[in-house]
Parts: sequence; structure tokens; C-alpha cells
Amino acid sequence: MSFVSRAAPLLGGFLLALTPCAVFASPADTPPPERKWSIPPPAPQDATPRAGSAKLKPPPPNRDSSDAGRLKGMRAVSLTSGQATVEIGGVQQTVHPGEVLGTDIVRSIVPGRIVLERPAHDTYPGGTVVATFDAQGNACVRVYSLMKKPAAPSLAVPSK
Repeated sequence: MSFVSRAAPLLGGFLLALTPCAVFASPADTPPPERKWSIPPPAPQDATPRAGSAKLKPPPPNRDSSDAGRLKGMRAVSLTSGQATVEIGGVQQTVHPGEVLGTDIVRSIVPGRIVLERPAHDTYPGGTVVATFDAQGNACVRVYSLMKKPAAPSLAVPSK
């Protein structure tokens, strides 16, 4: 019995792979295998309508933006397209687009919503104020503006 035939079962046939009859091809002689990519078809979707439910938290008691100003607590007495009668601090005021409400300019009035423009001044870059009203006439006033971040404080450089 030859050495190879005795050692092959012990090494799991490793020595047979090193015998002279093994043929090795040069990487330059064979082209790389062609890769084919394909996208699988979309999975079928079930479009059957079903009943759903969700647990919603009640809105917080103070839903207004922190910078709503004197518009906080505003109530709608009547809202029609182009005209609104609102109550601010117990005082009723009728406004139309282009008029001033507090310090804001009324831009549009539709049932359930008033859109105002808050002009810019020294410390405020200006913004948009949206007041939406529920069925009871209570307003939710949101203020949208682009606030510039304050400049980072400069570090003092000690002098020599």
C-alpha cells in the first residue's frame, strides 16, 4: 500500500487534490462569469377594505404656539369666506383679508381657518400665523417662522 493511499483517508482526500493529474487554469485564460441581475416581481397585495381603530390622545389643553401672543384664547363668533368676527380678550372684532388683527395682517379667511402674516421687526424675522377653529369656535393658533440661530459666542484669546 502506497503512502498516498494510506494518508488519503486521514486527510480527507486533501492529498488527492495535490496529485499531478490536477489541471489548473490561469485566471487570464478564463473570462469572469457573467452576472445576471433581476428584480423579483412585487408581492401581491390584499386591497380588501377592513375596519380599523386607533387610540388618540386628547389634545393638550394649551394647544397654541408659545409665541401666539394676544391671539391666545381667541374664539370665532362667525367665520365665512372673506370675513370673520372673532373675540379676543372679551372684545369682538370683524376682520377681512388685508386688515390688521393685533399686530398681524390677515391674508385669508375660510370657514374654520384664518391665515395671518406676522411682520418682521428688530428681533423677529417674521412668519405665518394659522388659526384653526373647532366646532365650538375655539382657536388653535400656530406660529410658523424661520428663526436664525444666535451666533456662537467668540472665545477670548488671552494676550501675552
